[in-house]
Amino acid sequence: MKKTITSLAVAAALIPFAASADVGIYGKVHLSADSLDDGTDSSTYLSSNSSRFGVRGSTDFGNGLSGLFQLEGGVTMASAKDTDGSGDNDDGFWGTTRDSYLGLKGDFGTFLAGRLPAANQYVYDANLFADQVGDAGNLTGGSWPGRADNALHYVTPALGNVTVALTHVMEQGVKDGSANGIRVTFNIDKLNLGLTWLGFDKGLIGGSEDASVAALSAGYDFGFADVKAMLVQNTAEGGVDGADRDIFTLGAAFAAGAGTAKIQYTSAGESDNGTADDATMLAIGYDYPLFKNATVYAAYAKVDNEANSSANPFNWGHGANPGVAAPGQDPSAFSIGLVYDF
Repeated sequence: MKKTITSLAVAAALIPFAASADVGIYGKVHLSADSLDDGTDSSTYLSSNSSRFGVRGSTDFGNGLSGLFQLEGGVTMASAKDTDGSGDNDDGFWGTTRDSYLGLKGDFGTFLAGRLPAANQYVYDANLFADQVGDAGNLTGGSWPGRADNALHYVTPALGNVTVALTHVMEQGVKDGSANGIRVTFNIDKLNLGLTWLGFDKGLIGGSEDASVAALSAGYDFGFADVKAMLVQNTAEGGVDGADRDIFTLGAAFAAGAGTAKIQYTSAGESDNGTADDATMLAIGYDYPLFKNATVYAAYAKVDNEANSSANPFNWGHGANPGVAAPGQDPSAFSIGLVYDF
């Protein structure tokens, strides 16, 4: 309760500054009514899915140099979690810190420092069900952190149609607990390409081996359909020696009436040192814009797990759920949701 009051007090204190030209408040409210089946039992939830509240701004220092900041936190309106068994919803209104940073921007590019994307740099490149059931990140995200603390991130100015970004995660108070990454994006007309590589020290991911992930994505808007695909290669997934895995996702979005129909297929192959630990996920959905900043949707997703796989379609970016499926079970989900951006 004290944390909730403190968080609201901080937000209230920041509101007067939003009137200035260089500071603004923004956020997203995403609620859904879900019927989730873990392969054994089904249950219903009212879920808050990656809802957020943030304050960001910039200051012109002159000579083409500006300072910028962002403070963003996850918020929840439903199904907050009891993290310590006390019977209270410990997360309350204010959840975990999301992308938050201090930075500089100039002719040299943009430099940021703070809590910044790790796996989130690539999982949304080809992901038509972001934060909904069927989010491709349930499989493409692997065991990597979505965000990393103590991170430094540099983005070059546009080099023609190419942008390059470099990431370094400093040690987090543990030996061998850093990470490095590079991301290259290419955008021209209706074609988008992305190549991302991240290398994690074993201390950062709690494994026994250093690990890495490489992701290649492509998207093209054909007019009648927006098609997206991505190939992910994990090395030592989870910091386990030999746990290498290839993951592929392919999706398409089509104009359907006033809304958008979507279908997406994601396949996580068997790991090199595993047996029958592969899984596939199929998601279908329909998004309908109520007005400029609000969308209502319906989505269905199902995972087919092999005997030693326990993936589910409602974990990555989604709120309350029954947890990891038992190995070999085939969980599914149906969701009706509303997303409001401000």
